[in-house]
Amino acid sequence: MHGHFLAWAVLLGCAAAPVAARDKEPEKLVPKKFEREVKIKVEMDYLLYLPKGYEKGDKDWPLVLFLHGGGETGTDLEKVKIHGPPKLVAAGKEFPFILVSPQTRRFGWDPDTLHALLDEITTKHKVDKDRIYVTGMSMGGMGTWALAASRPDRFAAIVPICGGGNPTDAKKIKDLPIRIFQGGKDPIVRLQTAEAMIKALKDAGAVDAELKVYPEAGHDSWTETYEDQKLFEWLLKQKRVAKPAGRDEKVSAKDERLAAPPKGFDAKRDGIERGKAETVEYDSTTVGIKRNAWSTRRPAIPRTRSTPCSTCCTASAISKRGGRNWARPTSSSTTCSPTRNWFR
Repeated sequence: MHGHFLAWAVLLGCAAAPVAARDKEPEKLVPKKFEREVKIKVEMDYLLYLPKGYEKGDKDWPLVLFLHGGGETGTDLEKVKIHGPPKLVAAGKEFPFILVSPQTRRFGWDPDTLHALLDEITTKHKVDKDRIYVTGMSMGGMGTWALAASRPDRFAAIVPICGGGNPTDAKKIKDLPIRIFQGGKDPIVRLQTAEAMIKALKDAGAVDAELKVYPEAGHDSWTETYEDQKLFEWLLKQKRVAKPAGRDEKVSAKDERLAAPPKGFDAKRDGIERGKAETVEYDSTTVGIKRNAWSTRRPAIPRTRSTPCSTCCTASAISKRGGRNWARPTSSSTTCSPTRNWFR
């Protein structure tokens, strides 16, 4: 089922300052305060799956929110069926939960828009609000981390796959059941990013967070994960904690400075320095300081124009890059390396 929703979100912005100081001290830097409610319209297309038996009775059903990867961005909802739970449903698999699979039109996921979508779904459908789960792959894995950190009290469990999280968010989400999946040979989101996140969670006191590594897998660690029925059996056993500890904990500047990545981690090489406000930008020495920044830079590797290949130089992939055919030649070929598709 295809769905579309429109919603109005109210944003409130302010900066601390005494109003009384206004215009009283020229040629000085004077603190000011600004506060105003702003309404914005948000909209998003999505695929909706209702489980067998949904129409009978008043039973509330668990809900899984699936966030796709960068390759499925755009306005063609059919692309959302390429991977993950929507692919399985399209192939005939039945799930005992409501499945919501939105599509973002540009790179990155906006938590405010996703929360508005969840508000819409939980209002219009029979949803068990204590059993709402989030999972996503690649860019959707990053979105899963960011969405959970924005309101950890809303979710019962999360499953991020090959997507970098922000270690400084660990204190916010340490009470959530978390299962992280990562390919050991992922050339785009490297293993060190997942290791940094699980370490930060354990250091924050998480008791139900685990990392599973597929030693020989590349970036595609989602196919094997989503085809494992045990994942969904585990997911559906989880229920939201009424008042998760640490909900209002704030991360100090000192904590941010100490939240350094593991040895060998480099954001530009590891492909994490991408996205927009709802994702996370890293540098190679400190994690979390440049959070909520817009980045249009690509990983800093040599690039040249070359003969298009069939993997990452398709017409659709090139169009996402504004018509530029970025490629990384090998020693024996002038075509792209298939593992360097930056839009997965």
